[in-house]
Amino acid sequence: HSLKTKDTSGQFACIILVGYRIIAEDVTVRIEKYMDENCMKDFFIEVPLLGVFEYTQRFVNFSDILQDVNVDFVKNEQSLSLHIRVSMKNATQTKTVITDILEQVKMLTKHLHNPGAVQFFAKNQDLLKKLENPYKCVIYIENQEGQ
Repeated sequence: HSLKTKDTSGQFACIILVGYRIIAEDVTVRIEKYMDENCMKDFFIEVPLLGVFEYTQRFVNFSDILQDVNVDFVKNEQSLSLHIRVSMKNATQTKTVITDILEQVKMLTKHLHNPGAVQFFAKNQDLLKKLENPYKCVIYIENQEGQ
């Protein structure tokens, strides 16, 4: 019997078992179980909005919530995501917890209708930025072009 798996370089690594068939089959099951429980798994979770991404990056400490999990924030032109590295046995639970956290972060939009409000906040963005840390939020000013 042989078990094949990809190593980190993308090449196949192989475990070869030599022995009586019944013993080799039993050992195969045990090795597969061990690998499922102890090997590391990498996966990505998409983050839907820039505000949610930045809030999570600044205010959520995943190492306080989840043990033995490595979370990297990935921001590129195509997507925003979290790169998760965790043991196979904790992968499902980790994905559920992180997804729940992301779903709890909400984004609200307040339209400014007062004359001069847009210009005031555009010139005084530092005033709004000072509110972010004490209130644990991220504040953006969006202009008419959506920027």
